[in-house]
Amino acid sequence: MKCNPTILPAALALCLAGLPAVAAGADQPGPPLDREEALAPVSAHEQGPSLDRTGDLVATNEVAQQAAADTRPEAAAAAAAYLDTNVDGVLHGSPDMTAQVALALVAVGGHDAKVAQLLDAIEAQVGAEGITPVQAASVSLLVTATGGDPWAFGGVDLVELVRADLADNGRCDQNGGYLSQVTNAAECALALTRAGVVVPQVALDTLAPQADPVTGGLLEWDGLLYAYPNASALDALTALDALDAVAGTRRHGLGARDFLWGYGEVDGPFDSTQAIVVNARVVQALAVVGEDVSAALSWLEAQQLPDGSLPDVAGSATPDLMATAHAAIAFSGRSLGTVGPGAHVVAYGSHPYVVRTTGADRYEVAANLATAWVDGSQTVVIASGQSFADAIPGSALAAHFGAPILLARQGSLPATTRAMLRELQPTDIVVMGGEAAVGPEVFNALHNYVVGGDVHRVDGANRYEVSANASYQWDPGTARQVYLATGENWPDGLTGGAEAGRLDVPMFLTKKDAVPSAVLRAMKDLGVTDVVVLGGTSAISTAVEWQLQNNGFATGRISGVNRYDVAAKVARGDAQPGPYAFVASGLNWPDALATGPLAAALASPLVLVKGDAVPGVTAQRIVTEKAALVSVSGGPVAVSGPVAGDLRLLTTYSPFEP
Repeated sequence: MKCNPTILPAALALCLAGLPAVAAGADQPGPPLDREEALAPVSAHEQGPSLDRTGDLVATNEVAQQAAADTRPEAAAAAAAYLDTNVDGVLHGSPDMTAQVALALVAVGGHDAKVAQLLDAIEAQVGAEGITPVQAASVSLLVTATGGDPWAFGGVDLVELVRADLADNGRCDQNGGYLSQVTNAAECALALTRAGVVVPQVALDTLAPQADPVTGGLLEWDGLLYAYPNASALDALTALDALDAVAGTRRHGLGARDFLWGYGEVDGPFDSTQAIVVNARVVQALAVVGEDVSAALSWLEAQQLPDGSLPDVAGSATPDLMATAHAAIAFSGRSLGTVGPGAHVVAYGSHPYVVRTTGADRYEVAANLATAWVDGSQTVVIASGQSFADAIPGSALAAHFGAPILLARQGSLPATTRAMLRELQPTDIVVMGGEAAVGPEVFNALHNYVVGGDVHRVDGANRYEVSANASYQWDPGTARQVYLATGENWPDGLTGGAEAGRLDVPMFLTKKDAVPSAVLRAMKDLGVTDVVVLGGTSAISTAVEWQLQNNGFATGRISGVNRYDVAAKVARGDAQPGPYAFVASGLNWPDALATGPLAAALASPLVLVKGDAVPGVTAQRIVTEKAALVSVSGGPVAVSGPVAGDLRLLTTYSPFEP
């Protein structure tokens, strides 16, 4: 499967895995059901509390030095030499820009005379003209890095100037600077931290609402997030890293990290269409939290001009001082906030990346999940986006075909579904359910999207017969152990369908007190020997187990105190850790349905979360999985931004690369 850097993060996970988009075959069966474990009651420890947002699960003293940072000493030296030659005083009357040039020289080393000259020029201007709080932040960073006194520089207490402005409204935007940008607040907070001063709580409180619930990135103060990440996210990540000991801050730093990581180009620059200074600042920010930035550094090095400078944008031959300064800092393996002694660096490596596949509605979410099939798919399964009954067995069936699920309305194909069908170019389309689920108009319209094949319908007199008829897509003898869920509700069937898909076996539905005859007949025709009953006796009574046993099937039950507990237990699979975990809402079904085939293709668990909390059993499943990447399906209405933040706070200590 080829990698496409433009696809969504969940699809990028599949691409990076290097796996074909197919489920495990019949020659790779899952382990037999451990009935004693499956029948065992849930312990209080396994139930666990819902994960709260106090940060208690995070070791706030997890401080690490910036170990083995990737450096480019020759490139750094050349950039610093250019700056030393071409900067003699305050740049354009901006002490903050000049301070950042001087910080670059400090980071590279060997330019003490020039740094002293620039410090004198800045101090003279500060004493004569004064300085704004935003400018004071950069100057304070320089003074601190060079061992000076930021409380008395040019007759100005830089630290108090910054602190008072932050304490006023948390934004550090008084008297100049680029108003209403996170970058100002971040650099001001960073300056205070480097000076050993506690950041006013109002600054952190003001920052919290700026976390974008979709991407994890940080919004502008005016509520806008540009189509590309700008310096606000970059500086904020660096500042949040330095402020990690403050309660509630790490979740925002992790969000900024995930935003930048998910946005970046594969094996190259962060964003080759953006200014060099943006790319250099991203490298600084990601390197300081332990990310591998070697590819981005190589790209930056390739942009360096013969005189050691770097241009404003890639391909230009005109030197730019700020691009050169920030590239020099990046080449030295440092960031704006880690130049000089005593820098505080925190490793984020123990936490998983959390990315989200979203859309305007359930139909677009399903379509976006299907972008994982970057080379197209020979088969596509179509299910109702309005009724779960006939759709539930479709997750396992799609995984059997190595196919995605797309959703349709009863009487129409949404535009996003049509567009994805054109992208996938399937040879065959399988429709789940009868005309009450997916109407004849839709069925006929689907013929316009098959390439050389046909459209097929898996239907039946009812939902139970639909599940039975779906099982005939498996060859007899290839699925000895199957899953059985209630047809009267959806949570157990959806998570069970994902696990059935991983094992390449069917997902059957049953009534509460009796197994429909069509289901029994299909099980016997398939050669089933073991049936895994999903859910407690309030969903499927013991009468069903007796009926199955009387018909020659061995049975076991996976039950729990609620749908979240059942999902976590079903997702145990072979209990082998892996790189990925998938999360969907436990309060609605379409996103989980569409996620099942992708989770199955990656042999990864699908677990459920509440609207406002991560259940303890869900958190524990992800931790046990040692997931490096947690892929959330659905927008913030389905899975809130705070819940995504809770997932980021899990400590999985993953040995895998996402």
